[in-house]
Amino acid sequence: MLAITEVLLKRTGNVHAFCDTDSMAVPKECVKDIQDFFQPLNPYNFDKPLFKEEKEDVWFYGISAKRYVLYTKEDNKITIKDGDERAYSLYGLGHLLNPFGNGVNWQKQIWEDILKLHYGIINEGAFIQKYSNFYAISKRSVSSKDIMRRFKSFNNGRTYDKQIKPFGFFLIGIGNNKDIKPIAPFSKEPQEAVHKPFIDYKSGKILQGIKYWKRLGDVLVSYINHKESKMDGSIGILERKHLNVSDFVYIGKEVSNLERKGTLDKPSYAEYTDQEALNKRLLEITPKEAKEEFGIRYRSTLKKMKDRIKKTI
Repeated sequence: MLAITEVLLKRTGNVHAFCDTDSMAVPKECVKDIQDFFQPLNPYNFDKPLFKEEKEDVWFYGISAKRYVLYTKEDNKITIKDGDERAYSLYGLGHLLNPFGNGVNWQKQIWEDILKLHYGIINEGAFIQKYSNFYAISKRSVSSKDIMRRFKSFNNGRTYDKQIKPFGFFLIGIGNNKDIKPIAPFSKEPQEAVHKPFIDYKSGKILQGIKYWKRLGDVLVSYINHKESKMDGSIGILERKHLNVSDFVYIGKEVSNLERKGTLDKPSYAEYTDQEALNKRLLEITPKEAKEEFGIRYRSTLKKMKDRIKKTI
């Protein structure tokens, strides 16, 4: 239905601003025609539009897929509707902790400032300065043995109640140095973590200094300049990419690990696609290595896997 709506718009020389699973933002002059077109398909016993009008008379500002805001503007007054979760996207920002403390709708405030920057109400220097005293910090859980090992040096010599434990929380900052990724014990005052010793996730070393933590202002500038990778073009109406399919790769539940790897490690899609290398590794691996590396607890399970691989060679 969304694809048909897109075609209906194209026939009248219009385009949609963005769409979601069950909605599409279209010019208001096109709403009635689209509703009338689909009404004969209404399977219900009441005469209401199958496509209901959810919002009206709003402007759209988009950076890339899933990074957008809906607003109204009168002179230099920009308004984002309060209490409307779909008025602005948290994609790319939702993992960050509120830098201002409780009671402040900080994502909405950031979008208002992005719009002010776009309309020239503030300049880039003022925008960066406003957020320069805050740092981009996220909250994560100790959800794997690999993460738990990173806190070994921190836990050494501490009583159990002072240690970081499995399934507990910790803070992670966006590193200002590509070789350093700061992680620290969870605190209700996360912004204070930048002034205390932290663990480098990659090396396990304990370091200290705000120079290792990325300022929120720098992160937001990168956020604003994020390029759309799924469409062709940079500003205005973007076009669909033309794809030449060269191969098919089947993936399973392990793809859910990519979100974690996005913040803790650089995502490596090859890990899930190079089946030949994986088979070779499994044939060579010892039971101890299989347990530590893949979580294969039983020797019998490992043997069955090796036997299956041998049959396919």
